[in-house]
Amino acid sequence: MIKNFSNIYKEQLNSIINNEDVIALFLVGSSKNINFENENLKIKDIDLFIISHQIENQIRDIKILNGIEFDINKFSIEYAKMMIENKEYFFIKEMKDAKIIYDKKNIAHELINSSKLKYYEGPEKISKDEMLVLKNTIYDNISRLHNKTDFENYEYEFLTNIYLKDIIRGYFIKNGKWIPKDKKIFKYLSENEKDLFRLAKDVYKSYEYNNLKKVYEYVFF
Repeated sequence: MIKNFSNIYKEQLNSIINNEDVIALFLVGSSKNINFENENLKIKDIDLFIISHQIENQIRDIKILNGIEFDINKFSIEYAKMMIENKEYFFIKEMKDAKIIYDKKNIAHELINSSKLKYYEGPEKISKDEMLVLKNTIYDNISRLHNKTDFENYEYEFLTNIYLKDIIRGYFIKNGKWIPKDKKIFKYLSENEKDLFRLAKDVYKSYEYNNLKKVYEYVFF
């Protein structure tokens, strides 16, 4: 008999909770919004954060059960607190609105609330001198592309892609914003920074140096 998704989910969670080393268990990512009581549920992956008694700082385990991928990250309590204190983006972003599944020692709300505070403080600001170094380094890099004939086409386009990403990351750093994952950066720009998004798209249309420079000037001036 093929088990439905809800039963597979419950069995996996029970096996985690029954481990005496487990202190707390959270659903994170899009998984936290799923109604697992729905017997007709169809889902491909489930993301879990576990706080446990362990020597290792972090252990990642991926299990595939009846076609469902369980992406499980286990952290020691000391490492979880350190990541919050150090504003480790991937951790506090997910933990700030995680769904509590199990909380043996009543630490879950503290971890969530601490993550929220750190996340909404934003990333650490860089100094004016550091910002100037970043700005000048990127300018020196893109200036190399001024004469397109110095490069093979594939090399020129490759470097243009790299430098465009550097400029866009510079936008987030300059404005004290968290830098999204690469695959989500342009989605963020399309929704929140339409002028910069338009300029970046122009670069990909023709790979012209002047279009790359316009993006640089928009971000840094």
